[in-house]
Amino acid sequence: MRYVSTRGNDYASSSEAIIKGLAADGGLFMPEKMPSISFNESFLNNTYKDTARIIFKAFFDDFTNEEIDYVINNAYSEKNFNNCIYGLKSFGGYSYLELFHGPTLAFKDMALTCLPFFMEIAKEKLNIKKRTVILTATSGDTGGACLSGFSKSKNIETVVLYPNNGVSSYQENQMLSFTNNLAHAFCYDGNFDDCQSLVKSIFSDYKDNDEVLLTSANSINIGRLVPQIVYYFQAYIDLCKNKTIKFNDKIDICVPTGNFGNILAAYIANILGLPVNKFICASNENNVLTDFFKTGIYDKNRCFKKTNSPSMDILISSNLERLIYLLSDSKIVCKYMDDLKKYGRYEVDENIKKSLEKFEAYFCNESETLLSIKKEYIENNYIIDPHTAVGKYAYMLSSKETKYHALIASTASPLKFSDAIKEAIGIELKANIINNNTKKLIDKEKLIDFIFNPSVRISVPATSANLGSGFDSCGIALNLYNIYSAKKNDKLELVGFEEKYANENNLIIKAYRKTLEDYNLEFIPIFLKEEKRNIPYAGGLGSSAACIVAGVLLAKHFGNINDEVYLFNKMVEIEGHPDNVAPCYYGGLVASFKTDKVYSYIKYKVNDDLKFTVMHPDFELKTEDSRKALPKVLSYNDIIFNISRVIHIPEAFKTGNISLIKEVVKDKIHEPYRLPLIKDGKKIVDSIDDDFAICISGAGPSLLIIGKEYYNSKLINIESNWEYFQLKSDFNGSKMEVIDNE
Repeated sequence: MRYVSTRGNDYASSSEAIIKGLAADGGLFMPEKMPSISFNESFLNNTYKDTARIIFKAFFDDFTNEEIDYVINNAYSEKNFNNCIYGLKSFGGYSYLELFHGPTLAFKDMALTCLPFFMEIAKEKLNIKKRTVILTATSGDTGGACLSGFSKSKNIETVVLYPNNGVSSYQENQMLSFTNNLAHAFCYDGNFDDCQSLVKSIFSDYKDNDEVLLTSANSINIGRLVPQIVYYFQAYIDLCKNKTIKFNDKIDICVPTGNFGNILAAYIANILGLPVNKFICASNENNVLTDFFKTGIYDKNRCFKKTNSPSMDILISSNLERLIYLLSDSKIVCKYMDDLKKYGRYEVDENIKKSLEKFEAYFCNESETLLSIKKEYIENNYIIDPHTAVGKYAYMLSSKETKYHALIASTASPLKFSDAIKEAIGIELKANIINNNTKKLIDKEKLIDFIFNPSVRISVPATSANLGSGFDSCGIALNLYNIYSAKKNDKLELVGFEEKYANENNLIIKAYRKTLEDYNLEFIPIFLKEEKRNIPYAGGLGSSAACIVAGVLLAKHFGNINDEVYLFNKMVEIEGHPDNVAPCYYGGLVASFKTDKVYSYIKYKVNDDLKFTVMHPDFELKTEDSRKALPKVLSYNDIIFNISRVIHIPEAFKTGNISLIKEVVKDKIHEPYRLPLIKDGKKIVDSIDDDFAICISGAGPSLLIIGKEYYNSKLINIESNWEYFQLKSDFNGSKMEVIDNE
């Protein structure tokens, strides 16, 4: 199936349409020809997943059956919906379609649990290697659902923009609770329309950016809209199963809406065969849609109002463009959208006005919203949120003229709007959100900088290599970190480093430069700051490896290099051997080996009970000097001694068996020759009691003591000065996150 922009100048496959979000000409993607499904009584046997499968296959035909099943099974999982994908509550002539059983308690979850998986698959299909950023404006619920859905993504970043003081405290806290190194929420001084206009302008200005693929998770994305079609079909199926209606009976559908996406999904369901008598469009005091359906004039030139139904505080209903396209053509859409841009209004022609007769539109104010909540509670002992209350109010105004059963979209849980509920019926609903993140204001310039030239923070752990018998092949990551931040700059600039390292000879910069050059990329100047250095130089804790890994990660980010095999092997090539860089990069206990010209690794879990005491002296032992001490020839017996122990290293550290660890860290290849170079080294080794294992850390001079408790340094009677680190294993390895530019 081919998709076309509502403005007629851009085409895409379904995968491309999902990835692009907004068409290049500023329009919204729609199927060039609406797909058809045969909606018949066989659907009555469908589960929600069955219906979703049919709809998704009809609209996204370049996804395989297996890929669609993968999306459905992961999105509509028990973890996300706790075995209740949606609910249906019937009261006489109407039923509430409860769409708030997902992870963020809002109808946006119904699509935004799917979209991350569709996007991940689409990126692979299209072989997209660019850094991918989702930029989304929200009036409240989309932000939380978007951040929740994409917070687990490994290679898609999310930036949500919401109006300052324009969402409920619950919505804001919920959004902030989902933020992490790839998911960001910023508030903007303005209303939702200001946020949405800024997002659209950034899409327009940076649509051809070479380094960042910008896309959206708003309902302007067809990947958001299509999953919303599903629940209207499934609700109809269940109304039939419950004998509320008979198959082929028409229903009325009432939707509280601001951006017009949810009600448009119902309209498309009708095109596909869902029997609908009329659509009831419900608005709050920002009643631009009510006026449009009554007059045919769309006019955003009016006072914007903040209401107790904030997700509908919208004056620019983006998805209305899709409805106009369905009722006319792209030339007419372009004319109206130009008028909207120039004059803030447009008036549709008589043909379109006539085609809108299936829509009724009503609005209510804040006091009427509260009254609607109270009335529903008194009559049916059922609590609805303010947005659903707007829908119920509109239904009551319309119901006098209808004989059909009505389906009212209940778009959010009342838990999200406890203040309004308390004001309406005196009941205080409590919902706790654990949020450790703070609110962040941002302006247009900073937002653009954040998306297209963000600062990145890199955290690299210390490592202890060799591990006795694991000479040059085994290493473990420890929770002691160096932290660096960087961003593109007009020249190379280093701050925070010791003077001798604040230049191009810095090992991080050397690794960064070589990784770029060997990948046939030009050097990209950066501003590099050493925020924290905890790993001592030349101490046997992988300080060089940490710098090399940091440099390669910088090249990965700024050079947009996504070849993991290349990156890891470049680290090893620069370092010389893999046993430090592998655990530094990947975390955990890592065994590394070379196959032909490529290094491979296997990562193992380390027992959580193990504690690592690192003894670090006040003198350095350079790796090159430690290497010179090694013998040129080894005996057959010494090699067998090591081999017979090294194969048990993973099991020893996985189980935490100290007796076994004591054996596997014994060595006859390197430690007997290096220990004499470490002042007091033999004395310390000989003094360790039976509850601990000890070995040289890396090439020395640090010593690694392993036990179920941290070693008491007072038990060692030595005169030289040693520093003690009490550490645990690190399983995550190096981390790189996008941060606010400072």
